[in-house]
This record gives sequence, structure tokens and C-alpha cells, in this order.
Amino acid sequence: MLANKYFCKATLPLLFFLTQCSTYQPLNNRSLSYQTIHVKPLKNKTLATEVNAPFMNAVRKQIIRQSSLSIIENKQADVVLEVYLVSFDKSANATESNDPTKSRSYNFQFCVEANLWDNHLEKYHFYKKAFKSSKSIRNDFLKDSAAEYQDIPILVDQLANQIVATIVNPWM
Repeated sequence: MLANKYFCKATLPLLFFLTQCSTYQPLNNRSLSYQTIHVKPLKNKTLATEVNAPFMNAVRKQIIRQSSLSIIENKQADVVLEVYLVSFDKSANATESNDPTKSRSYNFQFCVEANLWDNHLEKYHFYKKAFKSSKSIRNDFLKDSAAEYQDIPILVDQLANQIVATIVNPWM
């Protein structure tokens, strides 16, 4: 009789625990309400040149990598992504205190705005959502170091990653 009493006390909490665990669901199990996406070409409102193609390639690559969305060229996709490059800032930094004209370090900052239109719901999931990416680039002409043309793709990838993470976020 005593062993049966201890057995019940030990198994009852275990039974409650297992019952609760059977209803557990991961937080990210919610699937997206859309399956296809159309990515419009980047609209560049700045003087930055040659960023359109690398940026759109980065966005497409991140969509493929981070989601199960199908990219289609038809504007009748479930959702349509529009991206606008709204600012490109390049500021020079002096690296020697005795000569401020030696600008060997630059700060680059891109700012884009993105819209995600849902064709079925006929509303925006997000509208003019701002994304920023910045990087300090050291450009020493006498030494072998990264230059502007090598580091801008890093900024573009960071922005693409931010945009796609927002698209596939189940808590939008």
C-alpha cells in the first residue's frame, strides 16, 4: 500500500508534464499567407551608380535562402515587393590629427524604403518601411586594403537580408 502511494505521487506530476508537452508547438510554425512574390526592379532616387543589379540579385538570393517563396516575374504574384534607394551618404574621415586632408577612411550609408503589397488582400503588409546599413571603409592607396567597390556589396547584402527577414517574419 505504501509503495502504491509513492508511485501515484511520482507518476501524477509526470503525467501532467507529458500532457502539457503534447500540446507544445514551436513559435514559428505559422506559414506565410502568400506563396509567390514578384520583386520589382530597384528604384534609385540617389546618385549612387551601379547598385541596382547587385541589390536586386542580393534580394532574390536572400528570398531563396530564407524562405519557401517562389519568385515569379508576373505582377499577379501573391505579393509584390518594391524597393526604393532613398539615400546614399559617403563621408570622409581624417585618419591623422596633424593633417585633416588625408581622408583614408570613409563611412558609407545606404537607406532604402520598401513596400510589400498583397494582391489578394489588396493592402500593404508594410509601406515605406525604412532599412539602413552602414560601414566604415578604410581605403589606403599605399597598402593592400578593401576599397569602395569591394565593400558596397556587403552593405547591399545587409540591406537585402533585413528586407527579406521582414517579409518572411511570421509576426508581421
